[in-house]
Amino acid sequence: MGRVFRILFLVLFSVGGVLAVGGGLALGVVNLVDPDLRMLPHVEHAWTMVMAGFFFMAVLYVAARTAEPAAPEPAAVPAPAPQPAAVEKAPEPPPAPAPVEGAPDAATALQQMRTYISLETWDLALQKAEEILKRFAGSPEADAVSRTINELRWKAEPKPAPTSPVAQAAAREAQMAKKEEARRMLQHVRTYIDLEMWDLARAKAHEIAKVDPESAEAAEAAKILVDIEKRTAPAEPRTIIEP
Repeated sequence: MGRVFRILFLVLFSVGGVLAVGGGLALGVVNLVDPDLRMLPHVEHAWTMVMAGFFFMAVLYVAARTAEPAAPEPAAVPAPAPQPAAVEKAPEPPPAPAPVEGAPDAATALQQMRTYISLETWDLALQKAEEILKRFAGSPEADAVSRTINELRWKAEPKPAPTSPVAQAAAREAQMAKKEEARRMLQHVRTYIDLEMWDLARAKAHEIAKVDPESAEAAEAAKILVDIEKRTAPAEPRTIIEP
């Protein structure tokens, strides 16, 4: 109910204010236009009553607002009690790997590795050794494998295939053919020199160095090239001193 009366009072107060202001303006206009109007005193009296009522209502409103009790302040919410610090737990060790169904135990795996070694299947032996080190770390079998795994790795590395006897014989024949070709070409060089065909002798000596550069014929051809250069060098002009 108090809220309804407050709203009604505010409405009347607003309407009274509008009438007071509007009436004052209207009276001012009438006084300017026709100050001798017969009804003007009655209107001024009515406006005065309206203004008195307006001020009276304003005084009542201020008094009512002053007499209202102050709203109680909200009760302070107590701060939550500090929670005890959680005790850190030591990290649990990782669970041991579950055994694989059907997988051999350490002793069986070690025996399989030894069987592969006796058959000289080094790649399978190395795989089994690495499996023992991974699955049974710290066991006596793993300790025994760790002492020999480096040798297994060396033996499991791919090695170049040995040259077959046929390939070796073919290589020897090719080397002999080179030597024979170099010997024959050296004979041609000497023939060209005897015929004083220096350009052909020089070209054939260079070919010997290309065919078999490490042979004795290539070394002999190098000496012949030096001799050819000396023979074909232009003679220095001699100065004739007249008496």
